[in-house]
This record gives sequence, structure tokens and C-alpha cells, in this order.
Amino acid sequence: MSENFDDIRAVVHAGSDLIARLPGLVAFIKIDHDTDQPSVNELLELIRTASGTAPQAPGSGVARQLSTWLGRADSAPDFGTVAATADGIALFLHGNVAVTRIPAGGGPGTTISGREAAFAVDRMLPSRTDALLLAGGDLDLSSVTTPMPGIPDWASFQAGITAGGAVTIGPPAPSSLPAPRESAPSSPPTPPKLSERIAGGRPVEPREPLPVAAPRAQQSQRERQAEADEGVKSRPGAYVRGFKCSRNHLNDPRVSFCAVCGIRMDQLTGVLVHERRPPLGLLVLDAGSTFVLDDNYILGRSPEVSTEVQSGHHRPIRVDDTSGALSRVHAEIRLEEWDVQLIDRGSANGTFVAGPEQKGWTRLAPRQTFVLSPGTQVRIGRRTFTFESSAARF
Repeated sequence: MSENFDDIRAVVHAGSDLIARLPGLVAFIKIDHDTDQPSVNELLELIRTASGTAPQAPGSGVARQLSTWLGRADSAPDFGTVAATADGIALFLHGNVAVTRIPAGGGPGTTISGREAAFAVDRMLPSRTDALLLAGGDLDLSSVTTPMPGIPDWASFQAGITAGGAVTIGPPAPSSLPAPRESAPSSPPTPPKLSERIAGGRPVEPREPLPVAAPRAQQSQRERQAEADEGVKSRPGAYVRGFKCSRNHLNDPRVSFCAVCGIRMDQLTGVLVHERRPPLGLLVLDAGSTFVLDDNYILGRSPEVSTEVQSGHHRPIRVDDTSGALSRVHAEIRLEEWDVQLIDRGSANGTFVAGPEQKGWTRLAPRQTFVLSPGTQVRIGRRTFTFESSAARF
């Protein structure tokens, strides 16, 4: 790819999802009949703002803001961004969205999917990389076609928002993509009615998309959210007592400033309310995967064998470690009221922690409970992760 991200060619392929190109980044948002339109608008505005703040290299800032937004959003569409950084290309993928690297010499490409993590995949690629195909994760590469036959090599999607089923960023030319499969066209879903102004552009009017292959049956966003809510309500620790700031954000009674908007908490008379607990932060693994802390987790080589995961009280985070130092059920993340607790589950090689200002590692005793503070690093086996949260106490 070119060193200047905005000089890289982008080709939009037929479909009825949403593709946006702004200075320094390209975004793909999956649209279906159940997509929450306000959340799409909010996501687009966040991406536009992040791009305007650092138009030459918005990648790192976009990833941080998207992680924060996902942690507090009531609902979010599946989406992905490809953005420039000072020394590479940043990928941020949430849900059923994937990036496929297309080798210049042909042959099968490698795919990175947002489904590789429970929350989102945050990954870095070198600046000089192969062409990238950003699309829904269930899209068959052989079904990708150009918006119009015989599109010239100089044509490129430069800026704005448009409907599309995928976007190729960088070489090769569209003609080198696999030939499309012949299939009977089906009625596409209604395109989103968007009139967002992006980077000063004109309002985008929806247009009739070209026929696309029938999508595979999948659970809708609303069904997934309802199922998750039902599971959360059945757990005793999911509802907590807290104070609300003047903007209605629920907070830990011990903090002086709102963890979401930063406003002082002394503006209202302190009245404890009992409501669903918001996410308490993020776990960021050394390989870039990110997990939102809205539930209890078991970490290890085979966490699904634990009784907590099998009973549905915890969710698994499988950690790959070729050193052999990782136990099948190595450690536990437990949410107690407003605290994030780390517990060693009697692992053979131990669980180690290092506070934000600490030099060196401290080993936890088996079954010891350790309360994580923002910035704390944790080591299990040869892998490390960091606890990040905006709810640092003042």
C-alpha cells in the first residue's frame, strides 16, 4: 500500500450495507432490517470526529474511542474500520465483520474476524501490506463483484458515504478478484435512510442497491440483545446500587467524577438507585484482542471445561500459549459490586500482577482475590493483558 493512506485506491462492491471513507480511514457498517438507526448515526459521528482530530493517522485514536463507545452503548451494529497510524494500519472489528488480506500474486488470503473476540479485535498491520477486503464476515469472496463491469483502474471511492456490500482497499485491481458465482438474485433489504453530513459533504440519499446473494440466516441484533439481557438479569451481581450524575450515568458511589462524561458527582443530592451495572472496563490482551468487562470470565487454555462456564455463570476467554505454562482453568475475573477481582484458580505456574507504578511482578497465592485498578498488568503463562477503565477513583 502507499504510505499516504488517502492515496490508496478503494473500490466499493455491490450491496446494501454502509461504507464510509474519511481522511485516514475506511469504515464498513453492517445493515439489516433490525439495525438500530440512532446507533449507526452515533457511530458515524464518532468516526467522523476521530478522523477530523488526526486526519493523517487517526487509527489509534479511533480504536480508543470505539472501545469506550462500545462499552457504554446500549446497542451497536456490527462494524469494522481500517485506519492509518504513524507506523502502520490499524484494524478494529466488532461482531460479524472481517478483513481479508488479498495477496498480490493471487492465491488464498488470510482473514481476521471480529468474532475472534467477545468484544472487538484491535490489530495492527504493517503499512506496506497486501490489499484488504473489508466486509461482512459471512460474505463469500467469490460473490464479490465490482459496482459496474469494466470499471477503469483509476476509479476509486474518494470520500463520503455509500451503500455497498464490501470495499477493497489497495491493489490488486478489481479484475483480479475471483469471478462471481452465478446465482438467482433475491430481494435486498431496504437500504438505510441516511442524510449524515460527512466531512462537509452533501447529504447522501439512499439508492437502490444491486441484487446480492441471499444472506445466511442469523440471529438479529435485537434477539441477541434480548438473550443477553435475560442472562444478565438472572445473575445476582448484575444489578448494583450507585449514584447518577446530572446526565443520568450510573456510577460507583465511591467516585467523585462520572466515569462516562467526567462531570463532578456533587451536583445532585446523593440518592442511591438500584439499576443494571454498566461495564467496569476492558481487558486488553497483548495480541490486541479486547474484552468488555460486563460479566464474569474464566481465562485459560481450555476455560470451557470449568463448572462456572458450563453452568452459564461465567464466560470463557481461551488464551493461546505455546509455552505450556498455561493451565486449562488458570484464572478468574469476577465482578463484585463495582470492583473487578482477579483470582488465581490454583494454576500450576501462577498468576502475576504489576500495578501501574510497580516495577516487577507479584505472584498471587492460589485462590487469592486481588482487586484490579486501572492500568494493572496481569501475566498468565507467557501472555499478558492490561485492565483499562475510565472509572479511576479520584
